[in-house]
Amino acid sequence: MNDPNERRANEQVAMNDLHEVARVQLREERLVVDRVHERIGHVTVARRVETRTVHLPAEETVETLVIEVAPGAGMVTIDGEELRAGERREIEVYRVASRVVKDIVAYQDVRVLRRAVTAQETLTVELGREVLVVDDPQRLVVEDRIVGGTEESRADLQG
Repeated sequence: MNDPNERRANEQVAMNDLHEVARVQLREERLVVDRVHERIGHVTVARRVETRTVHLPAEETVETLVIEVAPGAGMVTIDGEELRAGERREIEVYRVASRVVKDIVAYQDVRVLRRAVTAQETLTVELGREVLVVDDPQRLVVEDRIVGGTEESRADLQG
């Protein structure tokens, strides 16, 4: 019974006599592209008021009424006061003064824009995949069938 051919013939298992003793799931890596948003900088846009001092020439006009009593003329009474010959009285009747009013106007139109540029790139990634490896130093597997050996050696192959 030590003849290998004879042993193979005696222990061949018919396909309908097979029953499942173990199931091995072989796995492989698949790619999943995940986009990571990373802030690489920031900009703050704000308005601020810069002040400067300017010197603006302005005119002021005062119009007065001058009343002068000529020598030898009669007497003049202004607001209950007598004005004698040669005397003069000035009465302010009109004033034009400059008043500064600040008016806010747009002097520049600034647009703040944002742009996203998408570039296509090719990434090289190495993927792993499990494969079934049968270590058969006793040469028990022939044509996808287990022949010969002990129950323990068959269990080693199946587990």
